[in-house]
Amino acid sequence: MTQVRGTPPEEIVLFGHSLGGAVTAWLAALTSPAGVIIESSFDRMQSLAEVHYPLLSRLIPLRVAFPAVDEIATVQSPLLALHSPDDEIVPMSLGRRLYEAAPGPKRFVQLQGGHNDGFLRSQPQYQDAIAAFLDQIAAPDGHAGAAPAQPTDTDAD
Repeated sequence: MTQVRGTPPEEIVLFGHSLGGAVTAWLAALTSPAGVIIESSFDRMQSLAEVHYPLLSRLIPLRVAFPAVDEIATVQSPLLALHSPDDEIVPMSLGRRLYEAAPGPKRFVQLQGGHNDGFLRSQPQYQDAIAAFLDQIAAPDGHAGAAPAQPTDTDAD
């Protein structure tokens, strides 16, 4: 978008789900976007491998590290992280590690449902959280109109 359409990075909001969250963290570290939304992602690929393949993950080195936690630690853009404790593919603890590494401003929203249906099972909270985040970063001062936290939200910074 920046090269083809000439859109400045500070007018772009990046969104990544699962593996896409690691790619989003990497791109955000390179471009300083207006905002970053990461859903159901992990801190690094090795952590995810250890969850699903405990023995193999120690015997066979990964070719790609996807160190999202290192990338997100350098991102100054606002972050919205969404994850469910019911996620059967990426444990929420890995998403929390990624969230905790971000310097802020940031917000974590706990979803309901599995890895691929949390956004559906968490309506309208999911949609409301994204809308409030977009409204906030679109405001001239970056602090306008954030929706009040739901009981399952954890706000930080």
